[in-house]
Amino acid sequence: MLTLRGVGEDGFGKKVRDWNRTERLQEWRERWAEHVNGRLADLDIDPRIDHRSFADRGIGLEPQHKIGPAASRMAEDGVAKWAWPRVRKRSIRRLSASLAASLPSGSTLSLKSVRLLVQQQQRVAV
Repeated sequence: MLTLRGVGEDGFGKKVRDWNRTERLQEWRERWAEHVNGRLADLDIDPRIDHRSFADRGIGLEPQHKIGPAASRMAEDGVAKWAWPRVRKRSIRRLSASLAASLPSGSTLSLKSVRLLVQQQQRVAV
């Protein structure tokens, strides 16, 4: 991740929209592949990386979606992965509002506590 603003002697400047171009991304990927492959060669490591897509390399495979540990746990808990962000935001808002109304004046709840309560609520609902 990087800033889209140029940096000069006076600090950050205006956004450089040229960095958003697909051609620029391809250049960066190609340079990165060259850099890494050069280092792999220096270390006498055989595998190489290729910055091109499967289609550009003539490989007839579709890229696969990666499912991380958090999404895997959600599936095990019976929460549909497509619904989780929307459900969680809505649940946290509702629960926070109801908890805030029931707490004594000046009391606070940590975000971690609210998340745990939301998770418990969702397990019961499923």
